[in-house]
This record gives sequence, structure tokens and C-alpha cells, in this order.
Amino acid sequence: NPNSLPDIYLKKLNISQMVHCGRIPGKPATFNLHPLFNAVIGGRGSGKSTFIESVRLALGRENEASDLKAIH
Repeated sequence: NPNSLPDIYLKKLNISQMVHCGRIPGKPATFNLHPLFNAVIGGRGSGKSTFIESVRLALGRENEASDLKAIH
């Protein structure tokens, strides 16, 4: 059922100590997330990849990027 909630999802993501995502020193970037759909859009250098990397880390998937580099 595409309208059912996933077993695990992020409700909110606070990003601090990262260079991008429009970070103001001393104030984390806060993103409220929807369990079914979120779009990440923005210009070059706006922090899209930083946001995705933060989601990956929040979900405990620290090693997946290094695993992909080893495959390719």
C-alpha cells in the first residue's frame, strides 16, 4: 500500500557542524520531513549533497559510500 507509513523514517533532521545547508554559525539547519515524500532541490553549492549525506549518517549507513567506492 503506497499510502502506509514506512517502518522507519526521519521526522526531523538537525544539521550542525557541516559546511553547507545554509548554515549560520551556532545555529543548526533544521528540516521537518514527511514520512512519504520529500524533495531536495537547490542550486549548486546549496547543500543538497550535504543534506543527503546527513540523512545517510542519521540512518546509520556510514560505510555504504566506501563500499560503493570499493566496487567501482
